[in-house]
Amino acid sequence: MCEVYTDKCTCPDCPDACRDLKQDLETCEAATPGPVAWQRFGGEYYLTGQYGMRPIILATTDVKIAGNAKMTTLSNRDAEKDLLIPLNPNHPDSFFIQQAWQGWPVAIRRALAAEEAVRFWQDSAANCGNSLDRLEKENAELRKALDGSEKRVKHLEGELGDAEPTIERLQAELDSSCDVARMRQLEVENAELREAQETFLMWDDYKEECECIRCEEVMPTDEEDKIKGLKHCPYCGRKISDVVTKIKEPK
Repeated sequence: MCEVYTDKCTCPDCPDACRDLKQDLETCEAATPGPVAWQRFGGEYYLTGQYGMRPIILATTDVKIAGNAKMTTLSNRDAEKDLLIPLNPNHPDSFFIQQAWQGWPVAIRRALAAEEAVRFWQDSAANCGNSLDRLEKENAELRKALDGSEKRVKHLEGELGDAEPTIERLQAELDSSCDVARMRQLEVENAELREAQETFLMWDDYKEECECIRCEEVMPTDEEDKIKGLKHCPYCGRKISDVVTKIKEPK
């Protein structure tokens, strides 16, 4: 069967379904607008409508109406017998003509609107199908990327587990290296050791002047040359007095 939207019917099995509704609507709009009614004049029934200020009269037989009326004849004949089919307000054909005259334009407009709605939803369904295919493809790509990410995470977790002992050792070393109290204690001890070393060097320079009975006389007198860390003579072992005495000049 042809599509509903086919302009020209090419299918002999469905001519009614393939009618050009737009052309039918133009035909209806070109005719005299309704409403129309059956009226009786001189024993005959006429279907009358209004075209501007001029009445339209459709007779059931070939008749002539005098005056300014526009004349149209409606000879409804049987094609085979060539017989005149009588029309009157009670005849089914008469009722059909009246109702079709007024109802066809409305029905055609509704049909066109329905076809437009069908076309819209068909296009929407096609677009949804395309969107669904695109989303399914995108979903497959995302799942593939997710699987790769999960494998990468598992690999990194394994490497992290292998590195945990090293991390713990380095953390312990870092914690021990950050023992501020211990660092300050070592700084004090190092300062005392440096001071003692300087003292020994000084005594080494004047060791020839050092005599056991004169240890107190060989202590430096200048304030910057005081020996603070030495408590005994490095040569005789005698306790050094707190009194600072003058060092003899070297020979």
